[in-house]
Amino acid sequence: MDIKIIEDSRNALLDRRELTFTAAHDGSSTPSRITVKNALAVMLGVSEDILIVDHMDTKFGKSETRGYAKIYDSEERMKVVEYAHILERNTVKREEIPEEEPAQAGEAEVEEESAQAGDSADDGGEGKEKSEPDSE
Repeated sequence: MDIKIIEDSRNALLDRRELTFTAAHDGSSTPSRITVKNALAVMLGVSEDILIVDHMDTKFGKSETRGYAKIYDSEERMKVVEYAHILERNTVKREEIPEEEPAQAGEAEVEEESAQAGDSADDGGEGKEKSEPDSE
């Protein structure tokens, strides 16, 4: 992926640099926001913690993405200025594997086995219990 900076300006009021860039991605799909963020951070020599990729746009059939990024002077200022959903989009989602997941998979197997056992009981009608209570 080849990134070129088209415009680089300073916004003193919001304590940030604003960049317009293009990312050429020949022979591959549109890069993710995080991939572009990491490449920009390395290219510009800034921390990923203060860099925000606001938006990216790829025209149909083209292998070039145009985007807009912001580099803040401090992380605190970034959190004050940026919307929460933009901050969330620019964070790396760490996929935590919960310990309950293997247990849930085991429960699903037990449910399948009990469903299969219930199906075999339905064949002859023997051993099937009524689910309705007796009325008095």
